[in-house]
Amino acid sequence: RRRRSRKRAKRTPLVLLLILAIAVSRVYLGVHWPSDVLGGYLLGALVLAALLALRRRTSPPKSDRPG
Repeated sequence: RRRRSRKRAKRTPLVLLLILAIAVSRVYLGVHWPSDVLGGYLLGALVLAALLALRRRTSPPKSDRPG
């Protein structure tokens, strides 16, 4: 488990940087307005929050998990 969290800790900033770079490039190239990008971020954050809440609600407690 510790190994997986280290990989995730290294990967997360890179993924966030990629997301930011894509958003900036969309605005720079004139494909989207800044409000479109911010709206997309907001929608994505809301969907992520809903999915995490659903996962927390439907997954068994840690003491009941196998392994």
